[in-house]
Amino acid sequence: MAFQPQHAKLFRFTVDVRTANFTIETRERMSDEAWSLNVTGRLLASGCALDEKAHNEATLRDLLARPAFSGETLYTNTAAIGLTYGPAFQWVRSVHVDGEADVALGEVQVPAVLGRTKRSSTHLHCILH
Repeated sequence: MAFQPQHAKLFRFTVDVRTANFTIETRERMSDEAWSLNVTGRLLASGCALDEKAHNEATLRDLLARPAFSGETLYTNTAAIGLTYGPAFQWVRSVHVDGEADVALGEVQVPAVLGRTKRSSTHLHCILH
């Protein structure tokens, strides 16, 4: 996803309630152009809840063997291209990336700034509802 000064983007986050798959798409604000797909993924209830049939064990092993970079580095890099996440949206703690295989594995944690809000009864952050 490329960001340019003075060009606002409109984001669309969609969750398939049957499969927990999600997409994030963007397009120029105030435009009728087609949506550009930026991210696809799957929401999990907690931690690494994938069963043995849902992932490739060798891929996970390879990813974990790679050095992780910190969430702080991720957010510094996104800010450099114009995408700034406030403290409540900085969930990523670390990321292992295999650029050749086009896969990544991230560790996420509820930010301390959210305190003990109603998140215990919510599966998605309030911005995603």
